[in-house]
Amino acid sequence: MDLSLQQVLNLRKVQDDSNTSTACYLDLYRKIMKKLYTADLRNLVGFRNALTMAL
Repeated sequence: MDLSLQQVLNLRKVQDDSNTSTACYLDLYRKIMKKLYTADLRNLVGFRNALTMAL
């Protein structure tokens, strides 16, 4: 299958857009996971401290 120059350029734009979307998604995913992990860790530490004081 032979592609014209315009088709190749269009495909390149689609690939660039896809790469940008993937990078944005991964960045957002990392930020969300960090917040969730931090919140869980704080809850664990708070629970441990409360348990220690109760004993």
